[in-house]
Amino acid sequence: MIDSLIEINGSTQLYALIGSPIRHSLSPLIHNTSFKSLGINAVFLAFDSLDLKEALSGFKALGVGGFSVTVPHKVAVINYLDEVSFEAKLIGSVNTVVQKRGKWIGYNTDVVGFTKSLEPFRKNIENEKVLVLGAGGSARAVVFALINNYDVGEIFFYNRTQERALQLISDFASIKPDVPLRFVSSDALPNLGAKFIVNTTSVGLASEECLVRPDFFDSKMIVYDLIYDPIKTVFLRYAHATGAVTINGLDMLVEQAAAAFYLWTENIMPIETVKKNLLEKVDNQ
Repeated sequence: MIDSLIEINGSTQLYALIGSPIRHSLSPLIHNTSFKSLGINAVFLAFDSLDLKEALSGFKALGVGGFSVTVPHKVAVINYLDEVSFEAKLIGSVNTVVQKRGKWIGYNTDVVGFTKSLEPFRKNIENEKVLVLGAGGSARAVVFALINNYDVGEIFFYNRTQERALQLISDFASIKPDVPLRFVSSDALPNLGAKFIVNTTSVGLASEECLVRPDFFDSKMIVYDLIYDPIKTVFLRYAHATGAVTINGLDMLVEQAAAAFYLWTENIMPIETVKKNLLEKVDNQ
């Protein structure tokens, strides 16, 4: 395991994570392992804050080299950036920010992370109905990845706030018109017939809560929860009990982090070393 002690001096570059809650985050372990492994004089810290404007003002004043963005700031952060990549602008969500020449530039590496993590199941979801739970920044990245990189059938959305889901549908409808996007009520979920289910919400992150009933799942489904801590949320435990294929968010986390790491440092993340440390961390919890 990489030595957890990081040598910090007057030349150490700071990178960060902003969001709330972030106590569960494995991003510091991922990036600090990578910095240590590659001999890069940098450190990554997580900051729990709901005050995005003040936090970003502090980042800029401190000369932070770049930062990751998690819930609930992935959409709102766009309002505070100098530039946004074409893809992130199209998605309407940013999870990675790079400082270049005094400007904050936003990107979305969630798309890459989700796409790579789902690749082993490509054939299983072709032309199938998809259900996306949630309509926030992560949902936007998931939908963009699905309609651009996978030949799925219809995509249904369930969100506690219907207006937010309808706005997402409106924003994405013209990107690939041959993939129908529809809102679905909770009453219609049991008879939907979706074969690929993705939870993009934080429900289950810090509680035993689940957005669907245990009897919603069946053995023919592929069930993906973007949450990675706990490794098996209630959502995934319910699905696993029926024989469904279950996927947690750990691989997506690493793949999106690798893309962010390259944007910040122009170095390739030592993914195998990172995964080894992550598995040790998870196994010891």
